Amino acid sequence: MLRNKANSGRDGFLKNQIMHIQKAMVDREAPLKTKHVRAIILATFDEYSSEFFYEIALKLPVFASPVVCWKLLYILYKLFRDGHDECVRDGLRYASKLLQIKSAWDSPADTYGYPLEPFFKLIILRLRVHRKYAILPGSLELDPQSLHTVLSSPPDHLFQFSVDLMDLLEEVLIFQKVVLDSLDSTKAAAYTPAGHCRLTPLLLCIQDAATLYELIVRIIFKLHEELGNATISGHRERFAGLHNDLKAFFEYVSRMQYFNSMVQIPTLSPQPPNFCVQSELDQHTALKVTVHDSSCEEDSLIPIDTNPVETSAGPLVPTRTVKNKEGDVGTLIELDPVLPALTTPPSSEAALGDKTEVAICRSPRSPGNPFLASHHQTNNHALRQDHQTVTDEDKHEGFIEMELLKSEIERLKSEHQDLTKSLLARIKTLEEEIKGVVQQKSTLEEQCEEFESQMKISTNQVKSAAEKFTKLKEVYSKLREEHVVVLQNLAASQKSVEAQKKLNSELQQKIEHFESQISDANGPTAMVNGLQCNIDRSSGSPPHLENSERLCVSSFTQYREKLPDEITCNGSHPIEHEEMKESIKLGQTNGNAGPLSDDRFESFRQDFLRHMLAVTSRGAIERIQRVIKMMAEEDMLLNFKSTPEFFHFCVKNAQSSLRSLDTVLNAKEAIESEKYTDVPLIVSDFAAHICDVLLHAKAVLHLLPEQDLDTRCPEVSEKAIKMLQSLESDQLKVFSKPLKDLDEEFEHLVCLSDQLQNSLPDNDPADQNQMAELVEREMQATAEAIRLAESKFKEMIENSDHTVSSAKQLQVHKLIFDHCSALMFAVGELVKKARTIQEDIVSSSKVTEFYKRRSRWTDGLLSAAKSVGACANMLVEVADGILTDNKNALERLLVVSQEVAASTAQLSIASRIKAPSDSPRITELQMLSKNVSKAMGALIASVKAVIENREAQEVDFSGLTLTQAKRMEVESQVRVLQLESELDKERCRLAQLRRQNYQDEAEFECVNRSSE
Repeated sequence: MLRNKANSGRDGFLKNQIMHIQKAMVDREAPLKTKHVRAIILATFDEYSSEFFYEIALKLPVFASPVVCWKLLYILYKLFRDGHDECVRDGLRYASKLLQIKSAWDSPADTYGYPLEPFFKLIILRLRVHRKYAILPGSLELDPQSLHTVLSSPPDHLFQFSVDLMDLLEEVLIFQKVVLDSLDSTKAAAYTPAGHCRLTPLLLCIQDAATLYELIVRIIFKLHEELGNATISGHRERFAGLHNDLKAFFEYVSRMQYFNSMVQIPTLSPQPPNFCVQSELDQHTALKVTVHDSSCEEDSLIPIDTNPVETSAGPLVPTRTVKNKEGDVGTLIELDPVLPALTTPPSSEAALGDKTEVAICRSPRSPGNPFLASHHQTNNHALRQDHQTVTDEDKHEGFIEMELLKSEIERLKSEHQDLTKSLLARIKTLEEEIKGVVQQKSTLEEQCEEFESQMKISTNQVKSAAEKFTKLKEVYSKLREEHVVVLQNLAASQKSVEAQKKLNSELQQKIEHFESQISDANGPTAMVNGLQCNIDRSSGSPPHLENSERLCVSSFTQYREKLPDEITCNGSHPIEHEEMKESIKLGQTNGNAGPLSDDRFESFRQDFLRHMLAVTSRGAIERIQRVIKMMAEEDMLLNFKSTPEFFHFCVKNAQSSLRSLDTVLNAKEAIESEKYTDVPLIVSDFAAHICDVLLHAKAVLHLLPEQDLDTRCPEVSEKAIKMLQSLESDQLKVFSKPLKDLDEEFEHLVCLSDQLQNSLPDNDPADQNQMAELVEREMQATAEAIRLAESKFKEMIENSDHTVSSAKQLQVHKLIFDHCSALMFAVGELVKKARTIQEDIVSSSKVTEFYKRRSRWTDGLLSAAKSVGACANMLVEVADGILTDNKNALERLLVVSQEVAASTAQLSIASRIKAPSDSPRITELQMLSKNVSKAMGALIASVKAVIENREAQEVDFSGLTLTQAKRMEVESQVRVLQLESELDKERCRLAQLRRQNYQDEAEFECVNRSSE
């Protein structure tokens, strides 16, 4: 019967708690009723635990309703502060359930204005602090003994303790700010039930903030005393910010009527305490938060724990899992040798003054029910009064009272047995849970093994994908290079098309000009037509004209054969040649039509030859005028070079062509002779030689400024044009005068070219010897630079053992430096062999033919020698940058090594030019050049391998989610496009720089030559 009664009492208790929890966590935006929360708190003291709350509350719609979830978090916060000490440890055991609920509310769009995420963060951080520091009670208020124990800890433990407390205070301030900001949009929302529902947790935040503030102040004062002011400067700065935020929070909520009616909010000083002065601690005023009305009643109704739980007070080290007296596994307590374990004194003993009441409360018969304890106190008091008056009463009444006490004792024993059975049942339940956890652990281990096998498979797939990516990257690079080449060809094609369009426009203008000339030439055509008519009317011709007819036809045939060559030489006059072709065809037609009379045929032949000479002369004049116009543009001929010897050759050719023309035209009966048909070809050849004279005279002026030559060139062109104009107008009588003047000008130019040849310093043997010595010095300096580079690389290999800490990096550096040293050795051998070849050239008797100032071969040899030495020094500098970890040092090493190879190739070619082709040293030079190429290839391959290895190490895609991988893919594509754009711009800039440098070098060379 007693057992049934105990079971019914347990059922009634659970029913009451289900009712209170359901009413407290109703899905309605209204503040929680105090009576329901008080009933839940009192039940934790009856049960010595809060597990019943989790079992009931987690069955409510906490995953679906943000209001229910908000009230759940508030009740948990309240239980941590005001509930039984076991509530905090229950919260640690059920932390995984809280994390599941938190993950369900990660999206803020579904919370309908309730900041659940900051509330979850605050609850979880509070549990972490309690797990790490078991000396902290749920209310965060330390008694004097615990506070003294904490302040007696080592400074490093205090330092970490203060950091964690400031983190918790900062999280409290963040939570209150989020809650208040959610109500800022409508100020009136704070006065509604929904606003009160949101603001209710801030009452607990006010209490926690004040308690944490006081505890942090004492710890920071202690740290300043132990460590000094400079060491704790970061704590002071962070605490100053927290002080300002807390002051703003208290000032804000003090202006709200809701909080003023519930709690008395303290006032903070304008400035934080001066921790540098220890006397400030005595003057510091502690913050006290007083809760009005329901909060006070609720605190007074919390019963005294008659069987306090012993808590290990070792706060500042990691925790471990132990088994408590009730058999629970999983309770996390702190273990620290610095802070000794403290037994929490019962808070009720400080409040009770009567030793009898304390004894009753601590009696083993009392299970800790506050109401039962007060009942025992009342009975004891009544017994003492009855005992004083029992002497006056009947003995029968004493026996009755004794029986009553016995029944009461029996009742207490039965309740104690029921409690023991319930505890044993709980132990069995926990043991079953332990078995389930062990099974779950084994299952998780099996899953972990499966995941590891899957991870290996995924790793292999990633490697294969990386290899595919590398191949695709190589294919892409090749396609990109081809694309760049195609773009360059396209640009060149576009330029050529534009030039062709410009040429077509010019030709169109010339066509219009020639059409006007054709219209003027209709007169001779009419005459030819008349002759054709006469030929048609004539039925035959005398026999003595047949030979003349054959001669004319053969002349036309010969000229027709020579016409394509003339068209090739003078391609800018297609219409004129078409006119000549038509004339030839007309002559052939007329010749085939029948025999002509002597006078008419001779007249036709002479008119045709004159017309052909006029057309050729006009084309020659235009050709010379174009050259004169091109010479006026200095930029076009700036890089055109020539020598006085070749200029002398051009003048002689022009003079010979002029005299041939004079011989043909001044011959007796020239128009009747067969050689007259060669006049157009001679005129065209003469125009080409005149253009060569003008162009090479301009080039010689760049080399050796000569005032007389500069003035005579315009006169030569002017007289040549006058002579050709006389030929065009068929004024053979005045032709001899400009021809003679032009011949005299050619004589002057021949004299000037001879003078220029004699004035060159190249013919000076002493200067030639100086050039030979200069080449020898440059070759010697290059060999010395190579030798120094080799020695420096050896020093770098030795120094890398001391400067590089990583063995792998040391191996990479040694490999690169070995290849650099091998390259320098090969280049040095090549330079020695080239120097030997030059010594053979100097020892020969043909030095005067080789080393000349401003000779292209001499300049190329000197330039190659200087370039090799400069590249060797640059290679040493770049390799030194690898030791100092300069950015892009490996890429610069690739470029410089290629420059070294290019300069050595130039030196090899320049050395072989003047050497005898059958010399055995040429073969040796070629072998050394191949050795340089092999050494450069090995260096480039090793550097590229290091770069690829570095890039492969930098790229780690493991641990990326699908979204992150997609984001990185998009960013990589954007980066590729940006780099391609930057590459195109940089290539254009490089081309401009090269053109500018080439132009500057040409101008500088011209200035140097003019100064000489």
